[in-house]
This record gives sequence, structure tokens and C-alpha cells, in this order.
Amino acid sequence: MTARLGADAARMAYHDRQADYGDASGNLAAIGAVWGELLGTDPVPADMVALMLAGMKLVRATGRINRDDLVDACAYLMLADDVREEHDGTAGTAGADAGHTDGVARRIGR
Repeated sequence: MTARLGADAARMAYHDRQADYGDASGNLAAIGAVWGELLGTDPVPADMVALMLAGMKLVRATGRINRDDLVDACAYLMLADDVREEHDGTAGTAGADAGHTDGVARRIGR
């Protein structure tokens, strides 16, 4: 079951959604720019946008587990890892998220 979930998430992230919406990294960056404007802060980094979207899907899954939410969350986590690797080579490294999380929290006043 878990392997199938990951395979479905990869297909969605790298094939289905890519075909529908184009480059994920560029879209995540555009979402981050809009969120930054709405929050009155610097743009939210693309990898953080993907993590926040994954978090939204996880929250949705806590009420009534919906497989689609789990697949979507996995896909967003894969994209977050890809964006980090693409931009600064930190994919899969311990502690790589600390600076991103602290920076966003600081910018939104938390």
C-alpha cells in the first residue's frame, strides 16, 4: 500500500500535474510571491509553499482519511525536496529546513 501511495504521488507530481499546470517549481514560487504580498512580507520560498500545502492536506486527512489527500501530501513533500535540491543542494540533508522555517516564521511575525 505505501509503495503504491508513493508511486501515485510521484505520477501526480511529475506527470499529471506537470502536464496540466507546467513547471512545479515556478508555480510554487509564484504562489509564494502572492502569499508574501497577502501577508505583507517577502515572498514565501517555493519549498516552504510545498511544505505548507502538504500540511494543509495532512490536516484535511485528520478528519476523514481520504486517500487523495495523502497522495497529494506526498506529492507536495516530493516537490519540496526537489525545489530545495534545485536551489541549494539541501535535499535530504539533516536540518536543511531550519533556516527556511525560521525565516518564514520571522517574516510573518511569529
